[in-house]
Amino acid sequence: MKAIVLAIIFFLIFQNLALSKDLRDINNDLNKVVDSSVNFEGDRRASIYIAYGDKYFSKNFGRGFGNFSEKYDIGGLLRLFIGLGAIKLNEFGKISFGDSILKYLPELKGKYQNNIKISDLLEDHTYLPYSYPYKISSTEDLLNFLVRNVNILRYDELYNRSQISSDILLLIIERSEKISFKDFFDDLFKEFDLNNTGFYDNQKGEEFPISSRFYSSPENIGKFLSSIMTNKKNYEKIFRRFENTPYDQDLYFTPSFISQNITLVDENNVYNKYNLYYQYDDSTSSFVLVIPQKRFAIVFLSNFPISFDKKDYLAKELLKISLKDFLNLDVFDYRSNLSLKKIEDKNDFLSSYKGFFENRKGIIEFHVVDKDLMCNMNKKFYFVKFFNDSSFSLIPLEDNNDYVKNLRFRFTYINGVRYLDLLNFGQNILFAREIEEPKYSDIWKERLGKWISVNKNSLIKDVEIKKFRGFYMLDYIDSEGEKMNLVLMPVSDNSAKLIDFGDLVVNFGSNDQNMSFNFLGDEFIKGN
Repeated sequence: MKAIVLAIIFFLIFQNLALSKDLRDINNDLNKVVDSSVNFEGDRRASIYIAYGDKYFSKNFGRGFGNFSEKYDIGGLLRLFIGLGAIKLNEFGKISFGDSILKYLPELKGKYQNNIKISDLLEDHTYLPYSYPYKISSTEDLLNFLVRNVNILRYDELYNRSQISSDILLLIIERSEKISFKDFFDDLFKEFDLNNTGFYDNQKGEEFPISSRFYSSPENIGKFLSSIMTNKKNYEKIFRRFENTPYDQDLYFTPSFISQNITLVDENNVYNKYNLYYQYDDSTSSFVLVIPQKRFAIVFLSNFPISFDKKDYLAKELLKISLKDFLNLDVFDYRSNLSLKKIEDKNDFLSSYKGFFENRKGIIEFHVVDKDLMCNMNKKFYFVKFFNDSSFSLIPLEDNNDYVKNLRFRFTYINGVRYLDLLNFGQNILFAREIEEPKYSDIWKERLGKWISVNKNSLIKDVEIKKFRGFYMLDYIDSEGEKMNLVLMPVSDNSAKLIDFGDLVVNFGSNDQNMSFNFLGDEFIKGN
């Protein structure tokens, strides 16, 4: 009876989970990423909440957790709620994004030459310090600060992040609604059933911006993001304010608030572009990542700051790991985008090539894609100059200091694999590779999945065959505990070469009972 009760409790807790990987593997993946970036000494704590469709996953890090609903200071992440609040006021005709802030704050007339609009505050195009030089405890103190410090508020065409911009929006909300901003947001939080989100009346650190004095839980922010992602009209408006920053397409998450195109690749090598939004809080290094079209969001809240580089690494790795584990999608990284153009008629080998270099698993690969799939960003263009030995160089169109111009490349074709060799330093160095689509796809689809060793004493208990960007991978944990990923290139219906493993040939057999193959001296059979 006790076992039945425990099973029911387990089901109720995890009924919203439908994972593409085993729960233990997902926990290991997340632990590895977080532990490599964060030291949870003392009372340091952090939580992750991942929403994907109608499902979610949550995990805590650190010591001393009472429950998952623990409050965190969310600081700059309040902008998510401010964005929706501004949308609602705009829809009711109480404000307009194109309005000058002087319409709502007439006390500032004559003190500022620049015409600052509400949209400038939402898009961070004002030039303001991040925090106050002295105690600010109310919106009235904020207004006095702006009145006394003439010309501290001005427009800047470049991106400039300031939490005080959010404080001014709180003041405008009060002027337009005739109620306190605390009451306004209390009503907003109740609308979304956010019972663990609110305002600290007595926040320590009196120089903090007012909008930095809110708290929430990962579950509440995840619930909020899931709700607005179900309404396309709302999510397009709430995130639209990010789209005018001059860094729209930067996959390195700089600056703090951005939108960008991101291309995701599924297991069948199908490419699709989506909008990715990223926002973080400086004081605690908390952040959110949102892909609204996939109804996918990552919420990471912590009670301590980490370095900028580690936070960026953590955000990028969590994005890649979570997309893979929960949606079985890979991120196409366009940060080294290259577009190749022919400059001579001597060789038309690359005349139709569009592609980019990408570092995956320690190997820098050259990927060829249709130009319509390219990310809409400021591309780096190169001419291709060929030499008599069939090698070529990439000549930059604009940047004469680009180091790529000093490199020489050549394509070679070995055992069904096309390599892009780097010829510098007097030798051929593997620089990239492109695997051809297997010719035996139909029968090989049956071989995807887990294979179990029939030898109970085998150092490798099981292996898994996966499809990865149009070709096959053999994954397993070796005797040292290291995860191995080998490329399987089919050469017939029943055999394949293991690329980068001495071109070892693996032969598959079958009978009425099961399919099997031998690998490193052990026999493996297809698992259920």
